[in-house]
Amino acid sequence: MRRFTPYVLAFVLFSFPCAAKADNRILATVNDEAISSLDLQQRKTLTRLLSKDKTLLKDKNADKKMLDQLIDEKLKIQEAKRQGVGLSSQEIDKIIAEAVRQNGYSLEELKALLKKNGVDFSVVENMIKSDFLFLRAVRKQAGQRADISESEINTRYKELEDALKTKQYFLSEIVVPVKDEKDDPFAYGRAMQALIDLKDGKRLEDVVAQYSTADSVSKGGVIGWTAENKLPKEIRDELELMSAGEVSTPVKTGNAYKIFILHNVQNPSDLKNQTAYKLSQIFVPSNAKNKTGLVKKIKKTNGSCDKFVTLAIQENQTPRVDLGVLTTAELPEPVLQKIQKAGILKVTDPMAIESGDLYFMACEKTTSSVLPSKEQIRMQLENTRIDVLAQRRLRDLRRTAVMDMR
Repeated sequence: MRRFTPYVLAFVLFSFPCAAKADNRILATVNDEAISSLDLQQRKTLTRLLSKDKTLLKDKNADKKMLDQLIDEKLKIQEAKRQGVGLSSQEIDKIIAEAVRQNGYSLEELKALLKKNGVDFSVVENMIKSDFLFLRAVRKQAGQRADISESEINTRYKELEDALKTKQYFLSEIVVPVKDEKDDPFAYGRAMQALIDLKDGKRLEDVVAQYSTADSVSKGGVIGWTAENKLPKEIRDELELMSAGEVSTPVKTGNAYKIFILHNVQNPSDLKNQTAYKLSQIFVPSNAKNKTGLVKKIKKTNGSCDKFVTLAIQENQTPRVDLGVLTTAELPEPVLQKIQKAGILKVTDPMAIESGDLYFMACEKTTSSVLPSKEQIRMQLENTRIDVLAQRRLRDLRRTAVMDMR
């Protein structure tokens, strides 16, 4: 089961041509709640519209996989109702707006696209809400089991301190399993095809979704910072030959072939206090009304972070205005370059993204420890624990549900 990552719109990446008209048969019932052929058809249409990887059209099991996900959504929402948890309309609006924006659309654009193709917007809402509601239900049911002790926090803090004494790699991965010895050539072939797809310019997230089976799939393959001494020798040897931005060849470790994408490297001498920026942003959609006038307004906020943030809030196009304090290591290189060029309390040049432009302002330059605070560690450990409990609970719900597949 994928991890329940906030603010990520988990569109199922399978797609099919639109049917002329769904016959609306009942395909399954889940604890007396029906899933119809129309529900499945609308999901197909949604993914046809939003999937960027057209090779997934060839997946023969797409119908079953999408039906399984519709069943899981039912189970999650039912569990949330049993636990008496919900989301306020303000929470729902914020979550959906952020998720939609991360997929390259404004809310208005997506609604218009779905309406044109006969897809009810509730299809998107249910996909997003089910995960958030389920996590909230699991957290409530877990009670003290979800609490993190001071001892656990201190142990993790010590691990992170020790990790700073060795080289660090910021990695993403693609993991292709090897079922048995006979499967080895086939698995290697799939890993090589994944590598070819990356070199042909396919999005990493799409390649990960198609080929990888690791837990990191839900995060687009991202592992994050990993200490060199925590990696197997064969992987260390491969990474030693790579530079930031490069992709490894398939490496056999255990029962899988792994491909690593190296995003950044930090040596122990780099892992001291780092320069950091308190950052805010404004998103300007490509189809914004009076876009020229809005850009002029943005530039007039030079010298005042308060004015910049106030304008972003008034325009109501930027789901997350305040990006918090980010170190130079955490900032993508294009963003860092624009900030450094502009200076403090100055609006950067626009950074083009798929659906518009982003403008940044560094409100403050400071020094930040690369170690997270103990409160941040507590939250990370708690989220991990809740994810594990959620996976177990969903397995239980699948096993005990009264389901009728037709």
